[in-house]
Amino acid sequence: MAIGIKLRKKVEHDHLGVSKFFGIPTLPSGMEEKLSPEAVFIAQIKMEDIASLDKDNVLPHTGYLYFFMETEDDTPYSNKKAVVLYSNEEPEIAINDFNENSPIPEGLNEDYPIDFFEVDDSYSGIKLLGVPSDWNYMDEPKELLLQYDPLDTEGLEFFDYLDGYIYFFYKNKKRKFKDVIIHFEYS
Repeated sequence: MAIGIKLRKKVEHDHLGVSKFFGIPTLPSGMEEKLSPEAVFIAQIKMEDIASLDKDNVLPHTGYLYFFMETEDDTPYSNKKAVVLYSNEEPEIAINDFNENSPIPEGLNEDYPIDFFEVDDSYSGIKLLGVPSDWNYMDEPKELLLQYDPLDTEGLEFFDYLDGYIYFFYKNKKRKFKDVIIHFEYS
């Protein structure tokens, strides 16, 4: 079971608490303190948006899930630590310039709201859950939380030179999102 993601350009009526990639994160009070100054905001998922598509009940169906990439050390992007935070609280704080000083300069300051749709596990675009696309290793892949396809985002420059995928892998244990790593897969 996987949940497909299609990014679209922001329109005037989108509110800040919408499910989205990049742009302005809207966080519950105190969450910003859990992040390093070098963290890059990747996505926020409003969990009620995916509740009807999460037929296996893998993820929470209320609150928000936030994805950040750490850039503070010299670890290569593959196997770099990700910070994935879950909160059952409504967002209270919008951080307008969160990605402004990011060491990754490619188009991170615009909001890209998300449309979700049902897909099978092997769907090869941007998705939550399922099976990682183009997994070319002998060992079984880790649990996929999020797959990002840079070539599936028209007009967005975030790693658009990468012919492959960016995976967020996690250990699916009681809906805890600790020890999430990012893996870059080149085709």
